[in-house]
Amino acid sequence: MTYFSLEFSILMIAFFAIYWTFKNDYKIQNILILIFSYIIYILINPYFALVLFIYTFFIHYFALLIFVRRKRYIFATCMAFIILNLCFFKYFPSIKGSVDEILNFFGLEFLNIDLVLPIG
Repeated sequence: MTYFSLEFSILMIAFFAIYWTFKNDYKIQNILILIFSYIIYILINPYFALVLFIYTFFIHYFALLIFVRRKRYIFATCMAFIILNLCFFKYFPSIKGSVDEILNFFGLEFLNIDLVLPIG
């Protein structure tokens, strides 16, 4: 499913219809956003949903730690995790290409792994 498909359009119309029926309850709206986001990612590629779930789990865990302990090192660790995660998915293809060229120069082969970060 792509963002320009008929399935996506129907799903978005259904989402907005349900979302606006709960316009006075922001907690239900937040849950709906989360559920529909996962549905869209599962329909695009289940791997994206898995990556998003792991990322969401760690962010939620760090948020609870920050709220309970109120320590700066926990906040710094959380920010480092977020930035490293984004950098990994952004720069992995270019780094992988350079490493592959170096390994091929020495006659070695690297695993053929292509990683894509889900939008969001």
